Amino acid sequence: MRKKNFKIFGMTITILGFFILDRILKAFFLLQPTKKFQFLFFRFFLYKNEKILWGLITLNLLATSFSLIILFCLIYWLIHLWRQGHFFSFFAGSLIFAGALSNLIDRFYHGFVIDYIFWPLNYFNLADLIILLGVIILLIKTVSKGKS
Repeated sequence: MRKKNFKIFGMTITILGFFILDRILKAFFLLQPTKKFQFLFFRFFLYKNEKILWGLITLNLLATSFSLIILFCLIYWLIHLWRQGHFFSFFAGSLIFAGALSNLIDRFYHGFVIDYIFWPLNYFNLADLIILLGVIILLIKTVSKGKS
């Protein structure tokens, strides 16, 4: 029981840490909109992203509504995972939720998502990477479960 509580505490700290770091980075680039720098293949600067779904939808009301629906579905799914004791999947889902929530906060307060990383293919932020990490963890869990 004690080991389980320690794991849950560690997962919570990880998720909150990613969320808080993303919010700090977004505030930094909003407060210094002309700040630009490069690290390896990545360029860092403020990009006001009004689109959703890889640029397929540009209407802000539609994008916000779509994000809210996904967020509520995630909450329902996370409650189900927690009750079933699927803590690893709950952790991955919580990462997805934290990233989605951070981007939704941007949409509500600014009318756009604050992206600050550019890689030759697209603009993104830490929240997007948190979502991607959660999806990868779920895929690995699903594939490894199918092999056993």
